[in-house]
Amino acid sequence: MNFELTMRVGFRGISHKLRPLSIAQHDIDHVGQFAGAYHVLEMGQHFRDYVEQGNMPAFPPIPGFPVTAYHEPLTNKQRAQGVTGNIGEAIAGIVSERVLKVPAQGIAHIRLQRPFQRRQCPDFMVRTGGGFPDVIAPLASQYGVTHCPTWWPLESKARVDGNGCKSATSDAFHQLAAYWFTIASGAHASDVGFGFVVTCAYDRNRGVCIRVFMPKNVTALQTHLRGFSSYESFVDAIKADDKPVKDLMYG
Repeated sequence: MNFELTMRVGFRGISHKLRPLSIAQHDIDHVGQFAGAYHVLEMGQHFRDYVEQGNMPAFPPIPGFPVTAYHEPLTNKQRAQGVTGNIGEAIAGIVSERVLKVPAQGIAHIRLQRPFQRRQCPDFMVRTGGGFPDVIAPLASQYGVTHCPTWWPLESKARVDGNGCKSATSDAFHQLAAYWFTIASGAHASDVGFGFVVTCAYDRNRGVCIRVFMPKNVTALQTHLRGFSSYESFVDAIKADDKPVKDLMYG
């Protein structure tokens, strides 16, 4: 099946249509070996039932159910969020391989070390090899961006439709920003502001969108992030108003 594929810089950049992304059950099985944090058996079959066919099994009718203004019987089994999340991660793996041209050995799930596990972080780090992927190079040139990290954080989100993806993009951006906060004073401080968000609408108006985040001014973003006394104060601030960080990004 085909997914409409678009790419844009940040939140407000112009949307660029790319070649549709063809994804089948065997593609999900392939990338499921390295993309998908949860151990879910037969990911391809889940993709077939959840996305390709989309018809969830029905429960048998329940005679005499006491319907109220607030309650009614559940008529069909629901998609498990952990599985749809895994499908989103698998599709992000396909995007990384096919669109960003990152080999499987350059796609790594990331997690926080034990003392910091209550913090947020993105799903993946993807290794672009220190140069902009061909599909991104023209965009970087357009904005005058010359620095390219070797490793980029990538957050994936899968939702029923485009509206859900739009809302999830803000959450994904906050996860990228949490990563940037943790590296703003370390050896990788020059990489703050760079990252990908890959969203997938899997049910209505199916489509995949790649958002490329690049900073306007790395030094200004570093200074902003270092200005918070703690991770908690940063999280509270960006949840209340993420405009100060967005204003330092292209798009």
